[in-house]
Amino acid sequence: TDDSQINLLGGFVARSERLRLILDARYFYSEEDKRVTDRNAYGTMDMNFFMTPRWYWFVAILMQQDTFDDLNLRTAVTSGPGHQFIDKGDFASPYFSQMTLQGDLGVGFLDEDRKIGDDDNYGVYRWSLRWEWEVIPKLTVFHQQQGYPEMGDLSNYILNTLQGIRFDVWEGILVSAQVQYLYDNEPPDDSKKGDTTVFLTLGYLYEN
Repeated sequence: TDDSQINLLGGFVARSERLRLILDARYFYSEEDKRVTDRNAYGTMDMNFFMTPRWYWFVAILMQQDTFDDLNLRTAVTSGPGHQFIDKGDFASPYFSQMTLQGDLGVGFLDEDRKIGDDDNYGVYRWSLRWEWEVIPKLTVFHQQQGYPEMGDLSNYILNTLQGIRFDVWEGILVSAQVQYLYDNEPPDDSKKGDTTVFLTLGYLYEN
């Protein structure tokens, strides 16, 4: 067999006293004997406007594509309040001093454009959690999740998670093991509900 794969992941966080911007993007492509076997993309943008040192108002955009799940493009725009439950330096103990945890709840609108199945759009709720903990210097564990239940039918929901462990090898060069799990509780006919991707990455972290 002749296998080819392209996997790209990126993240960006910028923070001022009143504003925080969080960007995440992932793209996976593979083919076997010149036949495409996987092609999907995922991206989010979160803009957080801090009203107090802990409370913020967010505006978030989700964009998702999956060729083999009949998904041309899924777009969700949501907004609501959020809270920074834990920030770096909250704990005096050096063991917990580098932990962060934020969460938010909101409402918005979701639109699905499909190749074969019926297009759909409806109002959604949205919850989100982002947790990161530098357990020891240069070793970090993390978990992210976003859920989108339909307003009129809570049994119809979408869940996206990313979790893993990251090592700072040398001068910002990172090695990580990550698991992405995407779940659609009511997918189109003949589509699976859950999709798990496990990957190892080599990357670079720039902090200023």
